[in-house]
Amino acid sequence: MPPAHPVRVDAMEHASKDWPREAVGGVIERLDGSLGYYPLPNVSTAPDEAFNVPPEAVAEMMAEAQVVGVHHSHPRCNLGGKTCSPSGCDMQAQLSWNVPFYITFMNERAGTPIGFVGWGDQLPPDDLRERTFMSGINDCYSLVRHAYFRLHGIVLPDGPRDDSWWNDKGADNPIMGNLTTNGFERVRLVEGEPGGGLEGAGRGGGGRGIAILFPPPDCHSLWSLFRR
Repeated sequence: MPPAHPVRVDAMEHASKDWPREAVGGVIERLDGSLGYYPLPNVSTAPDEAFNVPPEAVAEMMAEAQVVGVHHSHPRCNLGGKTCSPSGCDMQAQLSWNVPFYITFMNERAGTPIGFVGWGDQLPPDDLRERTFMSGINDCYSLVRHAYFRLHGIVLPDGPRDDSWWNDKGADNPIMGNLTTNGFERVRLVEGEPGGGLEGAGRGGGGRGIAILFPPPDCHSLWSLFRR
């Protein structure tokens, strides 16, 4: 969604107004086909950490127009913080609603917007090259999914994941879990073929990842496209 899009502008203004609480609202499509932003009340008992919308408020929104997206804010974010990415719960909610989700990231000290992102298979994926890493949206498994869709027309199911697993040696690896669930198998390196993946380790304590290998003439490892 472009920076000057009215929905994005209204959503970010809502996030600023409700800070330090999480703002939440719907992206709606009116009868004339135009898009708008519909602010919703957050009645969570911990509104700085989560949102909870009364069912009657959701019903009122859905009676007025078609819901084509959901927005909320992360009020306690910093430029290098782990909260500057969707949580596993955010990803699960997006899959359940089956519409794009959007997040405004707010500076935890100043209460000003420092980022805006949207995701979901309903949106066109970013280019496969020169991506900016973001857990759950532009991470290793996202690159695999988008490459298989663009290059082969294959849709690999997504899987919710938190960023915390990356440095937790005892945590399950959701990237490898998603790949094995979707039919990928481990082979020896000499048996690798174009379009397969190469698992690698990062610098973090338990850093693990997956690098996709493209068929010629686009034969690159993940690290030439995107860095963690």
